[in-house]
Amino acid sequence: MKDKVTDIETDGMPYELPKGWVWTNIEAVSEKISNGITRRQNKDGKGIPVTRIETISDGRINLKKVGYLDNLDSEIIEKYKLLLGDILFSHINSDLHLGKTAICRPSNKTLLHGMNLLLIRLCRDVINPDFFNYLCNYYRFSGFFMPIAQHAVNQSSINQTRLKKISISLPPLPEQYRIVDKIEELFTKLDAGIVSLKKVQAQLKQYRQAVLKSAVEGKLTAEWRALHKDELEPASVLLERIRKEKSKDAKYAGRLIDDDKQDTTADLPDLPDGWVWAKVGEISTVKGGKRLPKGHNYSDEPTDYPYIRVTDFDSMAVNIEQIRFLKQETQRLISRYTISKDDLYISIAGSIGKIGTIPQQLDGANLTENAAKIAEIEGFDRKFLCYFLNSSIGQEQIGSLVVSSNQPKLALFRIEKIDVPLPSLLEQQRTVEEIESRLSIADEVEAVINAELKRAERLRQSILKQAFSGKLVSQDPNDEPASVLLERIKREKGKSDNQKRNQKGNARQMKLL
Repeated sequence: MKDKVTDIETDGMPYELPKGWVWTNIEAVSEKISNGITRRQNKDGKGIPVTRIETISDGRINLKKVGYLDNLDSEIIEKYKLLLGDILFSHINSDLHLGKTAICRPSNKTLLHGMNLLLIRLCRDVINPDFFNYLCNYYRFSGFFMPIAQHAVNQSSINQTRLKKISISLPPLPEQYRIVDKIEELFTKLDAGIVSLKKVQAQLKQYRQAVLKSAVEGKLTAEWRALHKDELEPASVLLERIRKEKSKDAKYAGRLIDDDKQDTTADLPDLPDGWVWAKVGEISTVKGGKRLPKGHNYSDEPTDYPYIRVTDFDSMAVNIEQIRFLKQETQRLISRYTISKDDLYISIAGSIGKIGTIPQQLDGANLTENAAKIAEIEGFDRKFLCYFLNSSIGQEQIGSLVVSSNQPKLALFRIEKIDVPLPSLLEQQRTVEEIESRLSIADEVEAVINAELKRAERLRQSILKQAFSGKLVSQDPNDEPASVLLERIKREKGKSDNQKRNQKGNARQMKLL
């Protein structure tokens, strides 16, 4: 016996239903399925609000995401006005959002049905709108809509004919109300748990930032530093040695020392004894990446030439699952623009200020033009520098250096001017150990939270699956069977259709007279 929603056929019966239930389709339980008004909308708030595809983006009708239409006559308003219990169905959308629904709740405002959303007005005597809305959610998250949709570039669609024939399991009307009540009771508890988990997630983010801030201010190693103060090289000596080493290269000699006489550290935290402030350009070199040459695209298959994009930057590392690859002929054109495992990346456009390390398997990969590399790092533990630039102190500096324009960007020469705290190399390494010890605990807790969040979503689907297979609430033998409801609605629809045909016939006769 099948029990997966993805096995449901539009004209088939995938599994046996409880007594009193019946298989039907969306058309049979609907008064009306229609497209919305297609007139050009304004965003100035003039006229009557009208739904847009974004209006139901979060699964509810959001009146902050509507358009407006003015100069409408009363007949048009009446034709497209949404009623309590109406369902809006996203039948043209990206794969992720296809099949999303929202239900019209009580409101004092007149709201019109706009384009790119289908209106499903249900027969309220046979089906509860909330029951139907939950059923659509179940179908969507179970992946049912995708196989029956038509797919094009960047969007998919379900036509009305196909939608009308989709099979649904229909219980007696009183049982539908009991099912909705039970779903909402269980979802309320589930949502409360999710809120608690996400609250802990937010606290973990704050904790990580607190760890980084304490670390780069020298607080995590204060006791260790006091015990080993006689063994530690003063950072001023280390910085002088770095400067001498850099001065051997004519390209970098005196670049920052001569240009920046003013003190830019006045608003930065006080450093422990033995630490000094340095600049990124004093202890490293900053170089940019490269855009793909015109006419060149990524390889369809993995090659020996990975290309790292800003979208691949993730949690101070690189998400290798998403990496794209270059063809050999493309890589030859940008072969100078690579990044090594000894460098740090920093995003300079788009999501500016993402900084992280490069894994061994991506050593020598090409780098996007929307990022730069901090290379040839002298006197700094690479991870210590990475952690500082990701701390609130580092990120605030980076934010202040971004030039706002149509496309905000962080210039390479500005990265060189970022002030960084310099302790002895031995203390840098100790600081990294202290940071990673604490962050590893936070990572373990977050892994548990993520697992619980995924479990919560599986539980949500399990609740819906039980609901629509008749296993969530008990059946009442006194409930009128759904088949009787359907038959009554069918007769009423037949009468209504006859009346409409008679009205049209009378209208034609009047025209002939």
